Amino acid sequence: MRRLLSELPVSERKLFRVLERPDLAAIGADPGAVLSSAPMQGVRFNASPQAPAVNRSSGGTHGFHPEEFEGIYTGFVAWGAGIRKGAVAPMMGLEDIAPFIAALLQLKFDAPDGVAPMGLLESGAESASGPR
Repeated sequence: MRRLLSELPVSERKLFRVLERPDLAAIGADPGAVLSSAPMQGVRFNASPQAPAVNRSSGGTHGFHPEEFEGIYTGFVAWGAGIRKGAVAPMMGLEDIAPFIAALLQLKFDAPDGVAPMGLLESGAESASGPR
């Protein structure tokens, strides 16, 4: 992978940086990940086999380094049985989704990280995961 990245044209390589294992450990990334790439803001990786592999773009995309772009968020929308109508969680991390689903399904779940945000579920369901 490092070789493939290094073989990209300079015009593309300057649009992202490669994060090595120590960088990934510092941000709590998957311990099995050996390296990752982090595009600059306004840049995306192309999933097409056609060149270029990296290009400037507008609109949403994934893969940004979390500490470099504080303003990048994505929404979480839930509705249906057990979800309190009109409820809003001002902030919810990916690690909060599993405890949220466990609380919704009233399953006992001891999450290693993350908690179910309070106020999103109809009364009774939230007691399964405890308070936030």
